[in-house]
Order: sequence, then C-alpha cells, then structure tokens
Amino acid sequence: MLRLVKTKLSLALTVATGLVAGACGGGATQPNLPPGPYYNLIPGMCAEYSNEDGGQNPSVGMRIQTATNPPGIELLIIKHDLPVEDDYLSFATDGGGVFLAEREYPNATGMVQEVYTTPLKYLAAPPLTSQTLDSSSLCGSGSVCSSMALDVSVLPPSKPYTGALSVPDGGMIETELYFTYTYDNDGGLSAAQRGIVPGIGFTDLLLLDDTMNLSHYLLADIIPDPDGNAPCAEH
Repeated sequence: MLRLVKTKLSLALTVATGLVAGACGGGATQPNLPPGPYYNLIPGMCAEYSNEDGGQNPSVGMRIQTATNPPGIELLIIKHDLPVEDDYLSFATDGGGVFLAEREYPNATGMVQEVYTTPLKYLAAPPLTSQTLDSSSLCGSGSVCSSMALDVSVLPPSKPYTGALSVPDGGMIETELYFTYTYDNDGGLSAAQRGIVPGIGFTDLLLLDDTMNLSHYLLADIIPDPDGNAPCAEH
C-alpha cells in the first residue's frame, strides 16, 4: 500500500513537471488532465504546512482520503491534530470541475455540518484560468444552514512558485483563490483564501494561528497517508 502511495506522489510530481513544460514550451498548451491529478487531489496523501511567520515544524495538515458518503474525496484540514475544516468533494462525471457536496467545521459546541442538496462549484475544469464560479444550493436535513451560495474568485495566475516540491528550473505559477460563503440569502458571510499550483495542489492556506490572528500556512511537504493515520503535521 505504501508503495502505491509513493507511486501516486511520484506521478503527481511528474504531472507538475509536465504542466511546467507545457506552459513554457514555446506556446504549447497545458495537458488536458482530469481535475484529480491536475489539482493533486489524490487520496492517500497528507500535505503539511508551516506558519510563514516563524513556524518551523509543520503544524497544519490536509489529509486527502477516499470518501464513500458522499462519494468522492474527503479533504480534512487539521491543526495540532484537531479538525479545522472537513470538505467532501466530488468530480464532474464529464471530466469537468470539482464540486463541494458537504462541509464540516468546529464551533463552540463541537463539529457542525452543512450538506448541500446541489453540490457547489469549488474548482474549475482544467486548465486553471482567471474566472469566477458562482453557485447556490439548499441545505439538507441536519445542516446549520437553510441555503448556501458559494462564490469562488480565481485571480490571474501571476505569482511565481518556488516553494516546496517546485520544479528546480522554475516556471511554476501559484494562483490565489478566494472562497466566499453566503448563508441563508445574506444571513452572514465566511471566507477563505488559498493558493494552488497545478500538479502540486494547495500551497498556501490562510488560517487563524495560535494567537487567533490570520496567518499564511505554506506547503512544507506531502507525505504518504494511505489509511488516514500517518503522523501528519505532528513533528
């Protein structure tokens, strides 16, 4: 099983190298990949992140696991081994984009749940370009919302990426994504900011740090996590 996960990680880095070659190869276009490998949403791995403001050891992890209910993948963000957000994503059957079917996160009383009867647009079909994704849905039974709208703003890819797992010769570009959730027809907003690099995945997470201030957590490594029990961000 570990060999399989290492093979998947090697494949993801090969994809990243290929994307750079395609983007820099004299006008060649990026490969027409499905969103799983393109965004490196491959189950059995955990991405580790360190606080850019002096945090040296990874303290935030993003576990990527296969989900069965709802079917797709689970994207669990943990900080100091406690859940920050748990997203359930699905892929379009026609090879299109990535959709958000369910979201869980902690509040003062424990984990709360939002189930979207119509999955919300989360990531666009490759290749990644500047655009806005707008979608809305009613919320299912047991949710803390009655309806939800999600606006995903994809800024123009313009920031060179030289961080963890970048290609030595350069040429990789990081894109900023802004996720804005609107509850119950203007019943309040929540927002998230993330950086992403095709072939590598999410490279920058804007989260509350231990002092309750917003900080950037930057990708430090991606490790095998075949069963969701690896010591992810627990160094």
